[in-house]
Parts: sequence; C-alpha cells; structure tokens
Amino acid sequence: MRAFYRKSLSAFLLSVALLFASSAFSKGKPEFLPQDGCLPADGGPDVRVYFFNPGKRSLEAGIRASVGKIRSVTHMGMGLFSVSYVPPSLKKHQKVVFYDKGWGAKRAFDACPDPAGRISVKVNPDHLLAGQGQKARVLARLTDSQDNPVENARLEFTSNIGSVLSVKELGDGAYEAIFVPPADPFPQAAIIMVAWPGGSRYHRVAVGRAVIPITARVELPGKTAPGTRMKMSVAGRTFGPVTADSKGSFKLPILVPPGYGTGRATSVDRVGNRKTKVVNLYLPETNQLGIWVYPRRVVAGAGNVCRILVSTINRFGHPADLSRKGRGLKIVAKRGSIHGLRRISKGLFETYYIPPKTVGHGDDEISVKFPVGGYKSFAKVKLELLPGPATILQLSLPELLPADGRSRALLKARIFDELRNPVGRQVLELTSTVGTLSKPEEEAPGVFSATLMVEPDPPTWQAVIR
Repeated sequence: MRAFYRKSLSAFLLSVALLFASSAFSKGKPEFLPQDGCLPADGGPDVRVYFFNPGKRSLEAGIRASVGKIRSVTHMGMGLFSVSYVPPSLKKHQKVVFYDKGWGAKRAFDACPDPAGRISVKVNPDHLLAGQGQKARVLARLTDSQDNPVENARLEFTSNIGSVLSVKELGDGAYEAIFVPPADPFPQAAIIMVAWPGGSRYHRVAVGRAVIPITARVELPGKTAPGTRMKMSVAGRTFGPVTADSKGSFKLPILVPPGYGTGRATSVDRVGNRKTKVVNLYLPETNQLGIWVYPRRVVAGAGNVCRILVSTINRFGHPADLSRKGRGLKIVAKRGSIHGLRRISKGLFETYYIPPKTVGHGDDEISVKFPVGGYKSFAKVKLELLPGPATILQLSLPELLPADGRSRALLKARIFDELRNPVGRQVLELTSTVGTLSKPEEEAPGVFSATLMVEPDPPTWQAVIR
C-alpha cells in the first residue's frame, strides 16, 4: 500500500509585493522602497524599512538614518533587505532620510508622532450622580496622521465600569456613544477608551480616553442629643445643618465624589457646645485602572504582537502616573511574554504582548495590577491563540488491510502549521483508486479520521489525500 500527500507551503508575499511596488525592481538600481504613509515617530517598537539592491547579498558600507537608529539589516533574498528601524520620539512631523553609504541610494520619508491617526474624546456631562439613572454622551473625533477627518471607521468604545452603547457616526470624523454607569450607589470613576483597530499601522492603534467621575449621594444616619444641629464637610463642600429629633436621631444627605473616604462632622448642641471630628464613610475603593488590548485573536509563534494600552488615574478620577515610567504596573501573561513598557502621556502606558510558539489549549490571559490604586485596580483580558497556515500534513495508514469487502481500516490525517501547531477547520479531500472511503471527520483540532474498505482481490492501488 502506498500513500501520497500534498504539502501546502505558505508563500511569503511581502517581499514580492514590495518588489513589484517599486520602480527599482524594473530598473535594477539600488533604492529604498516607498512606505505606506508616514513612519512612526513615537519612540515605540521597531518598524521595517525595505532596501532593494539587485544581485547583492550584503551591504558592506551599511545603512544610516538622519533621525532614529538602525538596529539591524537582514537579507531576505533576491537583493531585498529588511531594515529594522528604531523610531525617535518627536512632537511634530519631520523628514527622516535613509541612505546607503556604499551605493549612494537615498530616500526621505515622512515621520509623524501618530502614524495610525489621532482620537480626541469629550464627555457630556463631565460627571454623573450614582444611582440616579443618569447617562453621559461620549463624543470622539478621529483624524488621520495628517489631521484629516476619517469617516466610515469602526471605533471601539470601552470602559472599565458600566457599559458604552449606541455607537453611531455623526459625520466629518465625529462619532458618538452613550455611557451607562453601573447601578452601584457608591462613588466611582469611569475610564472611557476609544480606539480605531481598523486603522492599525506598524503595530500602532489610534486611541483616546476620557474619565467620568461618578459622585455618590449618601444619606448619613446618626444619633446624638435631641435638638443638636449636625453638618458635614466632604471634598470642600458643606452639607446641612440638620437637627436631631426628640429621640436624637438624624439623617444628613451628603455628596461624595470618588477618592474621598472621610468627612469632617460638626455638631452644635442646644446650649451652643461645638464638637468636630473626622468620620469614616466606609466607602469601597475606586478602580483606578483601564486597559485596552488589540488584537484579541493572534497567531502563535508567527511574529505577531498585541498592543496593550493601560490608563491609570488617581483616586479622585484624574489621569495620573502615580509611578515612575509605569514601574508600579504589573503586567503578566500566563503563556506569552510582555515587552517594552513605556509612557505615552500622563497616566497612559503602552506595552506589547508576544504570543507563545505553541497554541496549547488555544487561549492566553493577560493580567494587569496597579497596586498603588488599591485592590480594585485589577483587570484580566482573554486572548485567543490561533495556529498559522497549514504547511504539514501527516497520514497514518495500517500496514496490512484484509481485502475481503468487510474489514475497515482507520485512516488518520493530521494537519500542522510550520511550528507543528494543529490546524483545525480545514477542508480535507481523501480519495482512493479502489475500495470505499468514508467522509473525513475532524475528531480534534487538526486531526481527521476516515475508514477504508477494500473489495476482494484488488489490483495495485493508492490513496491520495490533500
């Protein structure tokens, strides 16, 4: 019995596309290939610039850049070189000139701080009262790297508490959503993050944020001497006075913004004696952490990364670092790895997740802790790990099969990517020149089975699987 299989190799199309996109391919002269849009100038992770020098396998003199650094140069074949470029951190657009000292090739690229665009976010009203059914309008404006409005974009609105609903486009780069706070009666702070995954470039994503403080209305009960007047100061505001009834009972309505756990109570009895003391309001801590991750589905071991943006606020609901360069943040992944934590702006940090080489159970989890913000400043994000393209096909057949028209042999086919991760949900074609083959069924991701029955006295035969 002979078994044959076809191995489907994934094509590396990037270099081909770049070569055909460049006039250098037809003219045969050394040249830096054009980029799509501006290069990042945000101090973030490396980006790739491509240099074409037909017939050459090395660049003795080296490649330089007028701004930023060249980390490495790799020959990819057919005279195409991949240049790993370390972007600078610039506040405005600037030209970056790449040049090859040996061959005299030169090209100027635009570099910009926001290669994936920019999102500004405003909320109205800018604060809410807890437990009163109030909502806030979230208005986002999206522009590209050249500050032109972007229309027909699919923006993602997220919040660390509550929910963001009813996203719609208003025109001229403006988008609107409605923030609905949780029903909890205590003070909180909502961190609204708005992102544009569809405009991702160079592993960058446009993102904006806003914070909505949520004030709690608390009716503070107490007991004192009958006829005593009570008042309380919280967050610079004074509430009351109220007068205790004949039994000495009173209820004092107060408003407590996020971050304030105590108040200063003052009592004045019937004869004018005044007392002041600090009262613990026993309110829960505020969640001071917001997180956004893109993408949530990533191919294992394929050089892909996920961008992680973390927003931190102080206990009063204002963007704040609270730690130098994000060192107070603890970001870990169960299976993958976290790299390159850096500060983008006040209270906004960026890092990258690199998936493991193996798919395993098909998922991973990123955990973020912000100990300075208290026990509630904690978040988890689930990621789906996917295999790469199918490149390896294994077929197992029994060495002996009775040709009696009754016995059935079990055939198994296993499909893997180049790192030997199982690749499921494939269309498998299985044929045989003799006998009867059942339809292949997927019994586990990337594992297919079928049965073969051969009639008596078969001729020489073969099975084909693809």
